[in-house]
Amino acid sequence: MWVRDAGSHLRQFYVANGSWTAFDLSAATGVNITGDPAPGPGGLFARDTNGHLRQFFVANGSWTAFDVSAATGVNITGSPSPDSGAVWARDTNGHLRQFFVANGSWTAFNASAATGVPINGDPVALSGGVWATS
Repeated sequence: MWVRDAGSHLRQFYVANGSWTAFDLSAATGVNITGDPAPGPGGLFARDTNGHLRQFFVANGSWTAFDVSAATGVNITGSPSPDSGAVWARDTNGHLRQFFVANGSWTAFNASAATGVPINGDPVALSGGVWATS
């Protein structure tokens, strides 16, 4: 179970050796979050306190918090919604963005620019489509 605690730390609740624990991913990576974390292919996704989309995953035995926003130049607001091949989020201009890796690099396709429809709420990615309020 992944949650944001009252101090904006990303926590993983799980049972180990018969006892509950709440591992502090923010302490391990130095990144606090706001909004709701969302598990997806390739890791866990969340918005950090600077509005950057982060991908949390284990590399070489240690947790890392890759800055997808720094890689794409796109900040987000609200909570991301991963699906099988991408992560969907609302950018700071109210545009629906599809973040994905192409040719080894992250990209942020602007679905609102392609359709002419901005969004007001967080997207919800489901099999076969993405839902958002306009």
